[in-house]
Amino acid sequence: MHALESPAASLALVQLLLDSGGAVADSTRYNLAAVSLRGGDPLKLVLVLERGADLYYTRGPGTDALMDAACGRNAGRDPQLLELLRALIARGVALNGITSDKLSALRWLSP
Repeated sequence: MHALESPAASLALVQLLLDSGGAVADSTRYNLAAVSLRGGDPLKLVLVLERGADLYYTRGPGTDALMDAACGRNAGRDPQLLELLRALIARGVALNGITSDKLSALRWLSP
């Protein structure tokens, strides 16, 4: 189980795993910030960022943290989305990223 992605895994459990040196995600394949964004819990995201996860990553066709936060979510129904976006913006993520497929988080979130 990837504790960062699982709604069943509490923040306290993720913190315990990190404190114990346990792997909360497959860090050889995925950045912990990206995994946390996929899980959608802003508190888990902030925790892994405080522990040194790289927020300024780019993968694949130019997908970045803002794209990971925005895509695959229903902006009107995701109660965590605004907090995720606030956490990213507060840490200075680029707001103008565009993938090689000409997708952007701002366009994805626009009605």
